[in-house]
Amino acid sequence: MCGIFCYLCANNNTSDGELALKTCRDRLKNRGPNHDATLWYESRVLFYGSVLWHQGVSLCPQPIETDETVLIFNGDIFQTRKDMQESDTRWLLHSIERCADENAVFQLLVSLRGPFSVVFLRKRENRIYFARDAIGRNSLLLGLVADSGNIFISSVGGPFASSVVHELPPNGLYFIDLKRINEPNCITLLPWTDDCTQTEQMFGNALTIQLKNELVIPQQRITVQQNFNFHQLLTAADASPPDEGPFETLLKCAAVNNTCNQLLSTLRKSIQERITNTTPFCKLCVASQSPCAHPKVGILFSGGIDCTILALLADEFVPEPVPIELLNVAFEKVNRANVQRSQIDWNVPDRLTGLSTLEELQCIKPNRKWNFVEINISRHELNEQRKTISNLVFPLRNVLDESLGAALWFASKGVGVKGGEPYTSTSRVLLLGSGADELFGGYTRHKTAFDRTLRLHQEKGSTAHMDDAFLKAYEALEEELNLDWRRLPSRNLARDDRVISDNGVTPRTPYLQEDFIALVRSLKASQRCYHPLGPGIGDKLVLRLCAYKLGLKQASVLRKRALQFGSKIADRKQNATDRNKLRKMPDKPVKQDSKKDDGAELETQIIMRMPKEPAAALREAIQSGANNLKDRLFIRLENELRYGEVRFDHWLLHAKVVDLPTIIESLKTIDSKNFYKTADICQMMICKEEPEQQSAEEESPNKNKKKDPNKVDKKFLWPHGVTPPCKNIRKRRFRKTLKKKYVEAPEIEKEVKRLLRVDNEAVNVKWELITEDEDPNKPSPGSGNEAGAPHKSPSKNTKKGDHNKDVGEHDIFGEEVSDSDEEDNPINKNIDLDETSRLSAEAEDSRLSDSCSYQGTQQERDRNPALEFNKSMFSGAGSSSGYRAARRPDTGASSAGGSKSMSFFQGDNSSRLDSDNDSNDMPHGGFGNSQNSNANSATASTNNNARVYELQRQISDLKTQRNQKEQEIRTIENQTLRQRLQDKLDSLLMEIQDKEKE
Repeated sequence: MCGIFCYLCANNNTSDGELALKTCRDRLKNRGPNHDATLWYESRVLFYGSVLWHQGVSLCPQPIETDETVLIFNGDIFQTRKDMQESDTRWLLHSIERCADENAVFQLLVSLRGPFSVVFLRKRENRIYFARDAIGRNSLLLGLVADSGNIFISSVGGPFASSVVHELPPNGLYFIDLKRINEPNCITLLPWTDDCTQTEQMFGNALTIQLKNELVIPQQRITVQQNFNFHQLLTAADASPPDEGPFETLLKCAAVNNTCNQLLSTLRKSIQERITNTTPFCKLCVASQSPCAHPKVGILFSGGIDCTILALLADEFVPEPVPIELLNVAFEKVNRANVQRSQIDWNVPDRLTGLSTLEELQCIKPNRKWNFVEINISRHELNEQRKTISNLVFPLRNVLDESLGAALWFASKGVGVKGGEPYTSTSRVLLLGSGADELFGGYTRHKTAFDRTLRLHQEKGSTAHMDDAFLKAYEALEEELNLDWRRLPSRNLARDDRVISDNGVTPRTPYLQEDFIALVRSLKASQRCYHPLGPGIGDKLVLRLCAYKLGLKQASVLRKRALQFGSKIADRKQNATDRNKLRKMPDKPVKQDSKKDDGAELETQIIMRMPKEPAAALREAIQSGANNLKDRLFIRLENELRYGEVRFDHWLLHAKVVDLPTIIESLKTIDSKNFYKTADICQMMICKEEPEQQSAEEESPNKNKKKDPNKVDKKFLWPHGVTPPCKNIRKRRFRKTLKKKYVEAPEIEKEVKRLLRVDNEAVNVKWELITEDEDPNKPSPGSGNEAGAPHKSPSKNTKKGDHNKDVGEHDIFGEEVSDSDEEDNPINKNIDLDETSRLSAEAEDSRLSDSCSYQGTQQERDRNPALEFNKSMFSGAGSSSGYRAARRPDTGASSAGGSKSMSFFQGDNSSRLDSDNDSNDMPHGGFGNSQNSNANSATASTNNNARVYELQRQISDLKTQRNQKEQEIRTIENQTLRQRLQDKLDSLLMEIQDKEKE
């Protein structure tokens, strides 16, 4: 195979083309190792071609240019022509130059025989033409560069920047007028198929479909007109003797026998074309062009019926002294014991089947030397080539594509063991059995469609009803076969071409020759298979009859086995349509959990946050209901499920999965009335164009430190919510989890039970709850700290009044609490509340000293009630002074006599000082005006001290808020938010200055 590349610059910027070519040049060079070159046309179009020489007496370099045309070609033309020694590339160039217009070019390309993809420039029309063969056997990708409007066409893909890449549908001849390249609908299609729906969905408004009546599409020749039906032949009364098998019975029918002969004859011709139309040199000798007896043809060999027929017929066209390579690939099983490579069991199903069929081939063709190459791939080798294979499979991305791609890549590389000795394949042509299952009904889904419809229409009764049920079943099978045939170009062929050609090997598919396809598709479904006979016989029945005629008695009854399962590259638990990476096989054994989780998880949902441009494009694709979204979006996560990659169209983003502060419920509706919960969303995937840079602490952690497996790393805890008002919500609204250092649950429970038993025996029980901060033996937290600060006696019955307690009302209602993992620091040391809020006012009131004056509110007395009578309430001069003595010891701010001269009054939620009422209400025996004057003086002194203390406390709180605002400003990148916080900081500074002046 050859590698071709064409880049169309809409803005005449040649550097764009050179950069795009550099992205995939190595892969293009691998496809054509014999020669490569580049060519610029008017600084607008860049051509690149690499050549794998197969046809012609000498190599034809590419790109090839004349006065009229520039051509790059990839493929094989098996057209009958005058000089078969001429290179097919030169023959095609001359044929194109003889075409007068686009209609003649169309007729030329639609009549070509063989797999091809081609790009050429017709200078007089100033147009770039490009196409794939109608079956789609060769790869051709089309990329649209979003930001510049440039277009490129390539055999292989790669991480092209800002580009949307698609496999070009093989629906016709495309062309681009270079004069209209900047217009939105610059691509025109001349279709040679009726259904262009896929192409229209892929390119949208960028494509114009041009239908012309004068375009004549050659019709496939129907070469079989045999009237037989497997069901009727096998259910006839005198069908066969009891000891005769179905193969012998069917081959007695002349129509069946003639059909098998026609199939084998056409298949022989197809194999002959693909073996003889190549240079007589192997990989080792092609450079020196010296004749050799090394193998030049290999067969991807699993031992099944498809590849065995190819091997047996290929023997007829390969010279007898030259061996034929049978390449059999096996992968190390995923779940195994940790053993050395020499102890690995490579006997996967395809290996066992291959060895068994090899013995049958040797019996039939004893003079042929068969090189059975055992290609054994360990998990380590597969992981090393994982990225290479993924790039070759691109733009396909699911598990099935990458599993098959890995098997084909290692098989075409051909490095393995033959007869116990190391061996490397020298073949330059690899024959594949592709297309046989689609043509002959070999997949399980074909049998399922047949059986399901048969059961549906089958009724107990006359034979007529049975015949009608089989008729309906074959109609359903026919639909399934046609569907598979239409999907073949986009599902298998182009992918296989990209993967195999990367090793300098040309894949050739004899079952997909034009004449053979026309012959098989002219057969009815009832003439290709008969599933009631069971797997291994009924599927691909007519092909098994051909194998039986060739003498393959054992291979003709082998059951169909998919390559990915037969080679053990994949297991049956995988979903083939998963948009996932090639599963990285673990280097260590995987322990299987004996307990199966029977719970069914309907959906796993996650929030994805992307940069603005790809997010807008993805949102538009989802809202528009794009059918190809699964081919455009690819998510790959590493084993830890924390880091990965996201590919959408041309964007390659680096992903990180973080845990959200809260759980978000996801609901769906089908009628806009009833909503159903589908998932709990607790994680978000953050996608960035640049990979995350690790901090110094993360790069050099303490290796000896053991991490708690149940604890999430801080870097994966997202501090914000999903909306702007929830910024830093984990810090601002979430209280830090208290760490229980000393938990002796059994001892505590035992002591509680003992106390309860004692309580039951007691005559009278009295209890009270005392916390560590309320211990009366400890000094008051505020005593002696600041001059003029009031003192408070600890109270056993009061839990307010000390704002340094661990948990208070402010902890419940949302101050800024750090989300740090360090739990030894005091909690809620700094209070940051809005001064205008009700909670802030209550918080300040709760910290006011009772000793500042004898003014008190009803609320204060409610919060600090007197629970017991004592003598101090009734001693001395009056009830009011006694009540104050019971509440609090003397503060020292007033004299002993002065404190007894104060009275307590109750008003409408306020207190007032009225000397006249005091003198009237007090007893006259021991009180006078001088005493009231002393009391007023003491009260004023106390009020001044309390005011000073309150101002100092407020200034301290304001400074704390200022420090917090400064820290927040330093960590915020949003300029608007920074300016808003800066304004708040300036107001705090002014308020601090005012308090200090006061």
